[in-house]
Amino acid sequence: MFHMGLKIAGIETDVEEAECYVANMIYKGFIRGYISHEKQMVVLAMNNSFPRAADRQNPYALV
Repeated sequence: MFHMGLKIAGIETDVEEAECYVANMIYKGFIRGYISHEKQMVVLAMNNSFPRAADRQNPYALV
């Protein structure tokens, strides 16, 4: 669905690139969950799946 949303928005990508976008959003803390390759879907956390920006850790704090 994310890939189709990108397509509707006029952003031409292949499925692998759309998956990379989702993986980066999970890594950066914009989304809490994981990618299930077997079912080709994103499994979101039950609580606080999309944390507020103020609640996320600064990605540059570890540098």
